[in-house]
Amino acid sequence: MKFCEINTTKYPKIYVNFNSDNPSEEDVNQYLSDMTLVYKSYKNIVVIYTSDKIKYMMATNRIKIGTWLKENAPTIKIAALGVAYVSKNILSNIVLKGIFLIKSPEWPNKICSSIEDAEKWADQLIKNREE
Repeated sequence: MKFCEINTTKYPKIYVNFNSDNPSEEDVNQYLSDMTLVYKSYKNIVVIYTSDKIKYMMATNRIKIGTWLKENAPTIKIAALGVAYVSKNILSNIVLKGIFLIKSPEWPNKICSSIEDAEKWADQLIKNREE
């Protein structure tokens, strides 16, 4: 099973689901490559991450993701209306906050406790864009 599955079938909502609790460096590299392709291929998207399965991430991988966010911020800002992070447990929240210490998002973002909350937020962003 891949560390990360990306579902684009509900465009403009893009779902990113993490399937591993402790990704390897190779897993993180593949995830970043896949997300680079998403952000370069789509416009006016809302990305919804689910991260409940992540319990631990090596500091080097958190730094790598934070650096990638910093380097790719212009592309993400062009492509994304916003990014929602669904996190129901404290461990995944800690990982997320560790990444954001490296680079805070420069685009609209929200940490949600349920997929339903994230979808409502995404729907509002999409609706506002269409008006």
